Amino acid sequence: MNNKKIVAGLLALTFIFGGAALPNTVVNNSVVASASEEDAEVLRYGDYKYILREDGTAEIVEGHFSTDEIEIPGEINGAVVTSIGEDAFDYYNPYIKSIVIPDSVTVIKEGAFDCLFELESITLPKNLKYIDDRAFEQCRKIKNIVIPDGVKTIGYYAFSGCESIESLVIPDSVEFIDKGAFSYCMNLKSITLSDGLKEIITDTFLECRCLESIVIPDSVENIRGEAFYRCYALKSVTLPKGLKEIGHGVFSDCVSLEGITIPEGVEKIGGCAFLACHSLENVVIPDSVKTIGEYAFTNCHSLKSVTIPASVTEINEYVFSYYDSKEEKFKPLEDVTINCYANSAAEKYAIANGLNYKLIDEKLPACPPPKRMVIKAELSEEYHQIRLRWKPYENAEKYGIAVYLSGKWRVWTSSIPADVTVFTSPKNLTPGKTYKVAVAARVNGKWNVKDAVYDAVTVTVK
Repeated sequence: MNNKKIVAGLLALTFIFGGAALPNTVVNNSVVASASEEDAEVLRYGDYKYILREDGTAEIVEGHFSTDEIEIPGEINGAVVTSIGEDAFDYYNPYIKSIVIPDSVTVIKEGAFDCLFELESITLPKNLKYIDDRAFEQCRKIKNIVIPDGVKTIGYYAFSGCESIESLVIPDSVEFIDKGAFSYCMNLKSITLSDGLKEIITDTFLECRCLESIVIPDSVENIRGEAFYRCYALKSVTLPKGLKEIGHGVFSDCVSLEGITIPEGVEKIGGCAFLACHSLENVVIPDSVKTIGEYAFTNCHSLKSVTIPASVTEINEYVFSYYDSKEEKFKPLEDVTINCYANSAAEKYAIANGLNYKLIDEKLPACPPPKRMVIKAELSEEYHQIRLRWKPYENAEKYGIAVYLSGKWRVWTSSIPADVTVFTSPKNLTPGKTYKVAVAARVNGKWNVKDAVYDAVTVTVK
């Protein structure tokens, strides 16, 4: 079935996407058992069954317990325990509430603790390196988990369905998070990602319905299909400066997402990327983007303004549309205006699809605009934020915000539409810290840097 039929048939009820084919979990030699280990004799030690690995350490392969609090031994008959084997503690122990894993363990293998439905507390070892596929899947009552610094990979669906977890910090040692690792963590409200991540894989935060905001580190270059699909509460996303591609359906059904700043450097916006983002009002697409995929902004009913640069040469079908369930067909969004350049792909697309559009005048008058940026700063004591308001700057194409830190001006954003004259900083700035903030306007393709710095305001966070 082709993509068009899928979307047309299901948009009125829900949205189902075909995820892109991705590599399997990153495999490290420490995780894969050798043939001799697979054939190793299974030994018994109290409630545990274990094997001896080639290096002389022990791997626990099974455990049966009559108590609900477990402290796994760090040593068995003189052999240091370094690994928890596949499915070692799953279905056999449905009533376990607490587990402490010794610091000697470096590997937790596939499904080791999955489906422990009553598990409320787990202490991970400080020397842990690898959390394998489904390691803690469906541990529904775990509320807090500390992933130790030193962990390198988090496997496929490792914490999927851990619906009581409310916050997570991924240490900077983590280099790879596999598909669906934190999907269906229904109560996850905040997460801090590792600065070492290169990409966010398919379904990583699928249906994390309480997640409100996320800052994606600048190391991330790609966000893959449906990574934040159905994150209904997601209002704020900070995309990384190094981002190259927003994948298929990444923010689909993020119905609370009010705005998005797409950074310069992104080359492709995938199909269904922002489908059904009902609160999204304004989008400025940077000059680096070449392709916008099909259904990218379908059913974005609040969308008022989209600025598309001349660099975009490919716009696929139904990008700015909504599905009329009565007539069973797609129609152009009625309230959106496409800001575009004459003879560009965007202008041709708007005309062909019956969309409202407005040409961006590339021949702006030579006379300089007024030399003042009139800025008013407001402070939120509750959220430790700064809100800036300013008077429209004559002939501004868009606005940017910069903050003076450590002796340098640093850009907060450079993609505020010309008709928007308000900006709210990220939450939780340092109380008592003083910031110097400037608002710059881009006029005739150039930023009014001199005027912006001259009229910068100084504010102290409450």
